[in-house]
Parts: sequence; structure tokens; C-alpha cells
Amino acid sequence: MLDRLPFNVENTMSLNKMLTVQAYDTFHKLAGRELLMELGDWLESNNVEFKPQIRSRIDWYKSLTFKDQVEGKKKRHIITANLLSVIGDNEVLLFPTTPGPAPHNDIDDKQAEEYTDKLSALMAVAELTGCPQLTMPLFKVDGVPFSVSLLAHPGKDKCLIQAALRMLDCADFPVAMLSPEADEEESQPATEEGSSEEA
Repeated sequence: MLDRLPFNVENTMSLNKMLTVQAYDTFHKLAGRELLMELGDWLESNNVEFKPQIRSRIDWYKSLTFKDQVEGKKKRHIITANLLSVIGDNEVLLFPTTPGPAPHNDIDDKQAEEYTDKLSALMAVAELTGCPQLTMPLFKVDGVPFSVSLLAHPGKDKCLIQAALRMLDCADFPVAMLSPEADEEESQPATEEGSSEEA
């Protein structure tokens, strides 16, 4: 499949499971602290009711300390630097948007929570690092739509859009199959051939 992309493609493990899990954990610690700082008093005074899973997460947010917030900001800097060190200025990272096709609407709460956690881990990378991300629903898995994402350096939105347009212009896209196992996929940074234009 990758040899059909209109780019120079290089395999990398820059977006492996360890990075996504760390990004997920760090982002939610920082977001949780910010949420309670902004809305904590309102939530308490209005006695808002939540589903058990959401209430459990809010209770976890309440357990976070100022020290957790400081450490989270340090980790954010490290994760961002590690990610950007393997993506060139004119490169984009290609990776699955979701851990698989959208789940059926009859799954139980545990299955839904597991899927949401995996999805959030993939989404947290751009949210934490400030990198622009563009999602493209190009593929199908067992007849179900499945998207991939492109991610670039902060401020490189133009490079990201140009890469997406070149993918759409490729005559034989979309392809029929892409593995849904996001945790086992190797992310692919694609370099625009002959491109030196700054976004």
C-alpha cells in the first residue's frame, strides 16, 4: 500500500504504543487540572449528575495535585521534543486515526470504555504537542470506513494540507484494506518529493 503513496516513505516507530500512552496520561492530567480550575466550583454547586465512568474520571481529576501539573508540563515538553525529532520540517507522519473501525452500537459499557481509551490515546498526541493533525477517511476495513491521520510540525499546516491533497490526487486511492490494529502499526513519515516550501 505504501508504495502507492505519492511521497518518499520511511518507516519509523515514532508513534508507538509507549508514546501514545504517555501522551494520553500526560494530556489528561493537565486537562483534568485545568477543567477543575475552570469548572470545579460550578460542577459542585450545580450537583451535576454523570454516568459512573465520567464520575470516576472526575474523581480522579480531583486527586491530582499541583505537583502532578508541574510534572505533566515537563513531560509534555519531553514528549513533544521526542516526536518532532523524527519528523522533518517538510515531513508528515501517517498513522491510524482510530484503533479500528467504529464499534457496533450494541457493545457493552466495558468494551466502549476500552475503545474510547485507545481512541483518546491516539488523539492525545496532537492535543498534547500542539501539532496540526488532518484526518482522511480513505480506507475501509471489512466494508466499514476507516481513517488515517497526517501530522506535521506546529505551524506546518500548509505542508499538511499539501500532503493531503497529493494523496487525494493519487489515481488509485483509496486502497481497500488497512490493518485496524493501531497499536501494532508502524507510523510512516512521508516526505514531499522535492519540496522545500515553508508553510
